[in-house]
Amino acid sequence: MQKIGDIPNTRADNNGEFTDGNVAGGVPPTILPAEWFNTIQRELMSILAAAEIEADSDAFDQVLLSIQKLVSEGIPDLKDASLTQKGIVQLSNSTSSTNESLAATPKAVKAALDASLPIDGTAASATKLATARKIGGVDFDGTKDITLPFINTTDANVQLAGNLGAQGNITVQGSLIAKTNIAADGRCDIVGDVRGGRIISKGAVYAGEERVEGSAALIVDGNIQGTLWGGNLYAYLAERELIGIPIPYPLPSVPVGYLKCNGAAFSTVTYPKLALKYPSGVLPDMRGNAIRGWDDGRGVDAGRALLSQQLDALQNITGNFYMGGSKQVAGVVTTGAFGPMEVYNALGNQVTTAGNIGGITFDASRVSRTAAETRMRNIAFNYIVRAI
Repeated sequence: MQKIGDIPNTRADNNGEFTDGNVAGGVPPTILPAEWFNTIQRELMSILAAAEIEADSDAFDQVLLSIQKLVSEGIPDLKDASLTQKGIVQLSNSTSSTNESLAATPKAVKAALDASLPIDGTAASATKLATARKIGGVDFDGTKDITLPFINTTDANVQLAGNLGAQGNITVQGSLIAKTNIAADGRCDIVGDVRGGRIISKGAVYAGEERVEGSAALIVDGNIQGTLWGGNLYAYLAERELIGIPIPYPLPSVPVGYLKCNGAAFSTVTYPKLALKYPSGVLPDMRGNAIRGWDDGRGVDAGRALLSQQLDALQNITGNFYMGGSKQVAGVVTTGAFGPMEVYNALGNQVTTAGNIGGITFDASRVSRTAAETRMRNIAFNYIVRAI
């Protein structure tokens, strides 16, 4: 058998098949040579010959009859299947038959399984496991009960010599004591105490299921080291009352949760705890100012109110200078901040006669550093307060 395209110069398409052509597109139709029709004829005649049917020009179903005859006569006799040969088998729904030539249906298989296994899935007739196993290091073959340490027990301490790692949650009603590490990707809920060398958490550490007024959360980027004296960590942090305390800060920018002490107003709604310290809603202006301890009845700085501002001041400086009996300026001796000024001639009998006297000067810079203000030695910091 061959395609029309297998014959040269037939103008078949690229797939070797017939085409009607396209006159407008310049594509010629396929040529039908006698060679291709002879191919078809030989194929058909070979079917009739195989079926031993003579060609009849008046019959138009000889190819069909030939194929039917070849199919019907070509299938060999089928035998019953057995354990030693292939063949035809009969289906059966029986679950008690011992016949080796019948095939079980899915219905029979299901009935057999349902009969051998109770509906609840338990092995009713089994008394032990075929192969013993271990559970938590304890042998188990199903013949007796086993007790696993710390499982479904109450008021017990869990002491581990190695690491405790969990992908889910760890919930402990009693004490959890580990000599090394306790690692959990989920939550670690402990009703009792947590005692150890280090507590490392990427998130927050809470004392209780919910955060309430007076409690605190421990959220740190680094380590907390040292011994906690008395109470628990959250009570200790809650009593620190850090909100509203001016803190000298070495950077111009303010970290999150803090405000500058620059005399600006703040929202008492947004920062209610800060408003308890500054009910006016205005922070003190610490720019260029220093903090002074409140007098509180001592009498050193009497009359001062908390958060009141006090301008710079200087204790009064007094002094004297004396001239000789002849009132000659040349006899004046000056010390400290005093000094003569423009003394040209000291031979007169008095200060006001027979002499050219300019006067006496007072200049504190002769003995101390001076500036446009009175101040102490200092280092500039940016005062901020924790607001939340």
